[in-house]
Amino acid sequence: MDTDLAGLFADKNVGVGKTVTISAGTLIGNDAGNYTFTLGAATDLADITAKSITLATYDAADKVYDGNTSAVTSNYVFAGMIGGDDLDLTAVTADFDTKNVGVNKDVTISAATLDGADAGNYSFSIGAPAIATADITAKALTISAITADDKVYDGTTAAVISGYTFSGAVGGDDLDMDTDLAGTFDTKDVGTNKTVTISAGSLIGADASNYTFTLGSATDLADITAATLTVTIGGSFTVFDKEYDGTDMATIDSNLLNLIGVQGAEDVDLEAVATFLDKNVGVGKTVTLADSYLSGVDIGNYVLDFTGAPTATANISKKAMTVTGTFTALDKVADGTTSATIDASGLALAGGIMGDNVTMNAIGVFADALVGAGKTVYLTGTNISGTDAGNYDFSLVGAPTALASIFSAVPPVSPGGLQEVIATMTSGHNGSGSGSSNDGESNWFEDVDYQTGMSSYISVYDNSGEEYAVNSFTPCNQSASEDEDEEGKRKISLTCASW
Repeated sequence: MDTDLAGLFADKNVGVGKTVTISAGTLIGNDAGNYTFTLGAATDLADITAKSITLATYDAADKVYDGNTSAVTSNYVFAGMIGGDDLDLTAVTADFDTKNVGVNKDVTISAATLDGADAGNYSFSIGAPAIATADITAKALTISAITADDKVYDGTTAAVISGYTFSGAVGGDDLDMDTDLAGTFDTKDVGTNKTVTISAGSLIGADASNYTFTLGSATDLADITAATLTVTIGGSFTVFDKEYDGTDMATIDSNLLNLIGVQGAEDVDLEAVATFLDKNVGVGKTVTLADSYLSGVDIGNYVLDFTGAPTATANISKKAMTVTGTFTALDKVADGTTSATIDASGLALAGGIMGDNVTMNAIGVFADALVGAGKTVYLTGTNISGTDAGNYDFSLVGAPTALASIFSAVPPVSPGGLQEVIATMTSGHNGSGSGSSNDGESNWFEDVDYQTGMSSYISVYDNSGEEYAVNSFTPCNQSASEDEDEEGKRKISLTCASW
């Protein structure tokens, strides 16, 4: 047979004991011309064994940093592969040299399984292919949540961020924010639940270079509380003395006070208000600034602290108080004293502060204890009392007076009219007014006539006509006469030099 003799396996695939049929051949030799030759249908059995191949080249895909070395490969080229065969790799284990971001990083395949329609016809080993390269690019990282601290007002919008949450970070990576992390309040002013946004910060940590970091737009709520100002003295502060006025207010004379603790050029001023410790009269009384307050555009950002604040001293003197109005005094029978009974309902205190607890104790006194008509009654001895009385300088200068009479043993009447009274006589023949009627007893007298004039004429009639001692009526003992009235009764007439 010529060299063109050939056979065919039933198929191309690897196998054992595969049928082989003769498929071509030419008869040759010196006697070949003597024959009519056909191939026939002879067969035989033979094996097709797998062809060895290795990986020659492959491509690796770039990736975004994910914290591991895993790589994705493709476009595998095999050394020893039959052209046109369908071959690929599955279950490929490929890794970058490190997990970190980089350019043209080596990617190696450490394990793979041959795949494809013709994979069964090959014996595959990775071999020593040309190493592919690829890039690991930085992963986007931002802050998705922050925790902002409250602060005391300092005139700025600066905020402290004490906590934060990353969005996009790979678990286990060493990431942190540098000390430049800062936030910003919506305004500098005092307030509660004020919005704070993150405004600055740098990513640090062993894995920071694997990320592209942006601050993001996370916000939180925090408070700015009012700052405390301390009032101190820059020289001295004095107040004027005053007369009692029912208040504890003091008037500042010299003011060298200033505020310490105002931030920058904040518009904050001290409106100094001085007050005595109480309203009452006293010498060297302490004056404080406890009622002072702040003024200015930025006062809402501050509270006033008077710890260690200066004090001053000043005097509160008594306020003058007098008596006004009128009063009446009752006539009385001489008793050897100047005391008078008065009706003080028409009197009032002048100079008092409304609401003060001050009461007048009015006391009436005759000028002397002698009998007399229309005698002046003074308010001598009148005083004041009450919880606020000590704050007044009470004076009776210019106080009103009244008129009343002191009589002897007869009841007092007003000169200028005629009046009949009954006088009761004791066994010693001393009389006092009674107003009772004649009961017929021997020691009773009737018809005491008071007549007008500087001198008073008194006629006394006894009930029995008996005589009695004229001088028992004092002071009407300067002249006396006796006669009978029209009824024949004994009449004793007394003329008093004065009433």
